[in-house]
Amino acid sequence: MNASSSLVMLEELQKSIEKDLVGSKVVASDPRNDGKHLKVIVTWNGFKGKNLLEQHRKVNNAVKHLIEVGKVHALSIETHEE
Repeated sequence: MNASSSLVMLEELQKSIEKDLVGSKVVASDPRNDGKHLKVIVTWNGFKGKNLLEQHRKVNNAVKHLIEVGKVHALSIETHEE
């Protein structure tokens, strides 16, 4: 994956999460610069009262379609309450 397609993928990932988790702040990155091992840091007030597993499930559900079609291979998730 080249740099421009990686940027497009990161934008798509970010927008998918922000659309599903309204009001969230998302930072998406490609720490290995390989276009396959991506990372998101998601801050959202909807995480309040939810355990880590529930928080990660919310994020995974938001990007499920990208995973199913193979656009996202590996995703590292970091979540924070707002």
